[in-house]
Amino acid sequence: MKNKPLSVQVWVTTSVLNSLITGLGLVAFLLVLHFQGSSELPAWNQGLAAAALQVLLCMVIFNILAAKRIADTLCRPIQQVEERMRKISRKEWEPALASVDRQDEIGNLVNTLVNMQNSLMGMEEEEEFFLQSISHGLKTPIMVIRNCCQALRDHIYINDSEEETIAVIEEEAADLEDSVRKFLIIHSFDYILGKKSDFMEIRIRRMIRDIADRFSAGNQHLTITVSGKDDCILGKPELIKTAITNIVENATRYANSFIDIFTEEDKTDPEEYLLLYIRNDGEKIDDDILSRFFDKYHKGNKGNFGLGLYITKKIVEFHEGEVWVENDRGCVRFALRLRRAASQE
Repeated sequence: MKNKPLSVQVWVTTSVLNSLITGLGLVAFLLVLHFQGSSELPAWNQGLAAAALQVLLCMVIFNILAAKRIADTLCRPIQQVEERMRKISRKEWEPALASVDRQDEIGNLVNTLVNMQNSLMGMEEEEEFFLQSISHGLKTPIMVIRNCCQALRDHIYINDSEEETIAVIEEEAADLEDSVRKFLIIHSFDYILGKKSDFMEIRIRRMIRDIADRFSAGNQHLTITVSGKDDCILGKPELIKTAITNIVENATRYANSFIDIFTEEDKTDPEEYLLLYIRNDGEKIDDDILSRFFDKYHKGNKGNFGLGLYITKKIVEFHEGEVWVENDRGCVRFALRLRRAASQE
């Protein structure tokens, strides 16, 4: 029986149980009549018994039909869910399954499937967008590198300078390498983030000084300053450095003349946290963009893939911190709220 469709199982089981209950009830009724009368049933009792048997037969037929109706009613939503799941397994989203106004187990099952379908649809859209971003983003530097190589082969140089042509190739190759690194980070978060037990003390001023020196060398038009106490935070150095680097890299694209990097005491919880600010004199960010600035694939007009700040957010949140961006007196200011090392002692 267990290999039969659920509707058949429910139908047969319900029919048998209802028929048995009805039959036992009629038998009990006839026994009561028998023991209340003489040793032999009177004629009118015999007629009543025959009528009772007819009633029993009708009740059995009625039970079978009712059980069939009940089985179909109960199993139809499950069959629809089964069919919908087959389509979902083939990534066929139409027709979309709608939520139902039921609070029982079937309603919970259907609504759970609706949520799963919506999540899978969102993941597929994100995956498709991700692949499009890779295709579009990687195609450009590869094309530039190939064109420059062909130009070198034909002795055609950018600004009639072989060095400038080679510099363009190196710059595009560096951008390509950075993009690939970010893609790998995104798809290896669980492995890269590791465990919080691996945290160690980090001297934050020394780290941001190294980052500032690195970007100062390639952006002579910008003045990058570092200030604040050399506090210690707790975390994984390579990840914290990646998070800060991504913000400074973003600032170099939009800053006009300066980038200030400084730490301050977190007045709301000075024993547990410190604040790291990265401020630049770039163009003001529209208010409707501020709330989604760290979303995956969100990028400005000078961005690459919209992954750098998303990676920063994931890293900071893994370290039980916060990160946000705001317009500050004609400038743009990024803020990172990081845990002090002393708070974990």
